[in-house]
Amino acid sequence: MLESPFFDKACTGVFKEGLEHSVDLPDEDPDTVDRFFRFLYAGNYSDGEHYDDLPSNTALIAPGPDSESPPAEDTLDYDSDGSDYMETEDGIEIDANLPLPSGWKNRAITTLYTSLRVYIMADKYDVSALKLLSGERFKRTAERLWCEYDDFPAVVDLLYGSTMSGDPLREFVCALITHQYHGDAGLRARMKPVLEKNPDFAIKLLEMMVGITTTDVALR
Repeated sequence: MLESPFFDKACTGVFKEGLEHSVDLPDEDPDTVDRFFRFLYAGNYSDGEHYDDLPSNTALIAPGPDSESPPAEDTLDYDSDGSDYMETEDGIEIDANLPLPSGWKNRAITTLYTSLRVYIMADKYDVSALKLLSGERFKRTAERLWCEYDDFPAVVDLLYGSTMSGDPLREFVCALITHQYHGDAGLRARMKPVLEKNPDFAIKLLEMMVGITTTDVALR
């Protein structure tokens, strides 16, 4: 079983959880909790999205008796064999470099929330390997499908409402939106409520747009 510093302390100390050998998580989504503990015990979790058979690199290392929890990562770098392929919930492998079948694409759009919720829970309970894996799943789905997902502003709102300033997924989402924001009036209209609600998002988006403009001017 992989380690979570939060649960290690809760279940081995003098707290109620340690004495009763049980932990209540009433504020967490049950499906997300299930995926979280599946990862802790098996080194992977299934979400019907893609890469269901791909464990985190950290998860492949069985901790020894004297080993410590891996240090938290500040980035979402993830490298693995076979990363050019994704597996649908029907068990069909698809080359990630080719256009996705329309039926699978629709299902993948709705599961963006799955990766994000797992990411948020992994961050909350300090499981860095799961944070890396779920963050990578989110990124690889979002970068191909975010323009076609009408509810993507709600995804951004959830991300900014559940993560700390400087979180790498925040940076990633802003970078996605920046390149299309100026020339897409529909995107600007959809994003306006999220920008008004989340000043950090508005500031980062503005900073990235200024950076792109400055680079374009310098190249002329």
